[in-house]
Amino acid sequence: MNKIQEKIEKGYDFEGNQVYEDTFNIYKKMAIPAGAILLLILMLFGGVYMVSLFTIFESPKEIESFLQSLALLDLSPEITAYYIITSATINGIMAIFGAGFIKMARDVYHNELPKFGTAFSFFTKIEGLKVFIFTLILQIIFSSISLGLEYAGLSLVNYFVLILMHLLTLLVVPFIIFDKLSIFKAVGASISLVNQKPFKIMMYLILLGAFALMGVFMFVIGIIFTLPIFYCFNYSIYENIVNKN
Repeated sequence: MNKIQEKIEKGYDFEGNQVYEDTFNIYKKMAIPAGAILLLILMLFGGVYMVSLFTIFESPKEIESFLQSLALLDLSPEITAYYIITSATINGIMAIFGAGFIKMARDVYHNELPKFGTAFSFFTKIEGLKVFIFTLILQIIFSSISLGLEYAGLSLVNYFVLILMHLLTLLVVPFIIFDKLSIFKAVGASISLVNQKPFKIMMYLILLGAFALMGVFMFVIGIIFTLPIFYCFNYSIYENIVNKN
């Protein structure tokens, strides 16, 4: 915590070229294993979802009709709350995998081979529980704000709020899993550090987002193998802010 506090009080700087170099050097070594794991997770969640639908409905036509009507439903407060909590829970579980991918990025950065089991390593650790709770709370807050904006007719503002929340909490997971900070301290430290150079960091995120979207043009499934760039960047920006200079 001492070095983090020092960066908060004295400020920091980092070279954009170095961040990108570190990011892509890590990505080249972990894109395939991380992408394969993401594909496996997608197939697992998708399989469970489809089995659930076929358990409830008797034919594919009934499932199709249900999915089409669902987008038009005027959801009751109870169903809306259930949807928000369920969505937040799923995001929380995915965040634990994300912590594993960031750990994998650190291993690669230190010239270690990426291991399949690293993606699952935080499911049995207290840090994984902290990441889950943080993501659960953040997602519920964002979903509630988003719902309010939708009712107010300000749906486009959702994107700004989403980007802002993601940006300011960018370093929370690395602080939790590497520096063993509490959720509260990790959030405070992340906001303090990112807020020193928000536009510079946001520019990098936007450029990497464009790179990740390139996967859509590679038979769509290619995005599974471009998405890991965000985990590589997450560790790279942490490394360049906290451990360098």
